[in-house]
Amino acid sequence: MISIVVSSYKKENYAQFAKNVDETIGVPYEIIRIDNPGVMGICKAYNLGSNKANFKFICFSHEDILFKTENWGKEVIRLFDENSQLGLLGVAGSDYKTVAPGPFFCSDMDRVFMNITQCYKKQNQSPKPFKVNPTGADYAEVVCVDGVWFCTTKEVLSKVKFDEATFSSFHCYDVDFSLSVFKSFKVAVTYKILIEHFSEGSFDKTWTEETLKLFSKWKDVLPLSVRPYPDPKPIKLEAKTLVDFFISMYENSFSPFKMVKVYRLVSPSIPFSLKDKVYLYYILCKQFVKYCIGYQQSNMQAN
Repeated sequence: MISIVVSSYKKENYAQFAKNVDETIGVPYEIIRIDNPGVMGICKAYNLGSNKANFKFICFSHEDILFKTENWGKEVIRLFDENSQLGLLGVAGSDYKTVAPGPFFCSDMDRVFMNITQCYKKQNQSPKPFKVNPTGADYAEVVCVDGVWFCTTKEVLSKVKFDEATFSSFHCYDVDFSLSVFKSFKVAVTYKILIEHFSEGSFDKTWTEETLKLFSKWKDVLPLSVRPYPDPKPIKLEAKTLVDFFISMYENSFSPFKMVKVYRLVSPSIPFSLKDKVYLYYILCKQFVKYCIGYQQSNMQAN
């Protein structure tokens, strides 16, 4: 009754995942393993897997997770059966997506919904449960969900595909897919299913590049929100997101010209305060200085 698509590259992780699914899902299932040791992006892997799926309900999952909830498959089916407009279900998400480029979640924790236990690779750091539930309900409608695990249906996948033409790595596929589903269906987070995740996310240069692609694709549609803010464009939240993204661009050695281009695309949508503008200009100036020093050093080495 449930197909599970996994883009897999570590056999030991997959073996543990498959055993856990068998012990916890509680309904007939199939796992479609796409062997992917970095040979394709996750969008392509997921499209390949979904084309092979035989069941109505299709889950897409990382292989480094364990389900901590017994009979979670029955809960998935129940939620889709009871919510006829539901198109996508996850365990972490946000009911507001900024126009400023950034991750699936935002800095306003009243807009973040999570039910996951996160493990860390660092020694002596215990697993940390993240149960963020602003509304206190077992089910919350959101704009986008995180890709650690989410479920959809064959009906949705007949209309929405993973955008492998735009996203060629392992980032932003989840937010892009969520936004595409959100146009015609409801997207939600459930607190009835608990997952343990064994690796952290990375805001590296590839993530930054893919997030810029996501921004370019959706900037004319965003921001999107399930619950309206008093101000339709919450300025502080957008500014905080853009500042954090500029810091990521700075740390990953992006050209200051690229940063200026992003600012010019975002700024017409957000009436920044003077304080926000000063801080953004400060980061841009730091990057210009860094860029000039690097350019000078490269010329000296060439000579």
